[in-house]
Amino acid sequence: MNHAPTIMTRSGTTINLLDPDPDTLHIEDIAHGLSNCCRYVGQVDKFYSVAQHCVLASFIVSPEYARETLTHDGSEAYLGDVSSPLKQLLPEYKAIEHRFEMSIAKKFVLDISKPALSAVKHVDQMMLSTESRDLFVVDRPILSEYPRPHPARIRPWSARVARKAFLLRAVELGLLEYPSRKGIFFNIKRRLFWFLHLSSHQHRLLLQEWPQQYCEASRT
Repeated sequence: MNHAPTIMTRSGTTINLLDPDPDTLHIEDIAHGLSNCCRYVGQVDKFYSVAQHCVLASFIVSPEYARETLTHDGSEAYLGDVSSPLKQLLPEYKAIEHRFEMSIAKKFVLDISKPALSAVKHVDQMMLSTESRDLFVVDRPILSEYPRPHPARIRPWSARVARKAFLLRAVELGLLEYPSRKGIFFNIKRRLFWFLHLSSHQHRLLLQEWPQQYCEASRT
């Protein structure tokens, strides 16, 4: 008797890799998996997580697509970060990845329209240009058709900080319930968190360039 290939997440949830049930996909597991998953198959100067990539991208994108951007690499929490060139050689993997993307979209009621996908792709490419500039020991060419790098320099976070940042962003965007998310103490704590982990890592430009979006998120 053949059994479906499954994995178990940090929360103890069993995930069917061939047919992921949206009810088994939890934002906490996604945050944990992505915060421990290094971008560029680890070939960077310092550890830089997929979670941090998603969090920073969610600040850059137009606010109406921030939820989609934060979760756009969610499948990698379960499948790992496979390089794009390798994906081209693995059509079955791409089919599995697509199933996870659709299940995540269903679970979190994400916009998968063409404008949404285009917006996410654009900011993803901008992040690629920025990461190519900031994260490698040797010069890494930036594709001419990609957007210019963002002016703010990336300073990698630890996996622990990246996980906290991802979950905090998920609360801000309504992807994760938090009992006191509208309370004054929670708002103070999250403003302090972003101040420490954006400003102290030289992301002042990130906050200065989109102050309205940041302030609105801090007031909800």
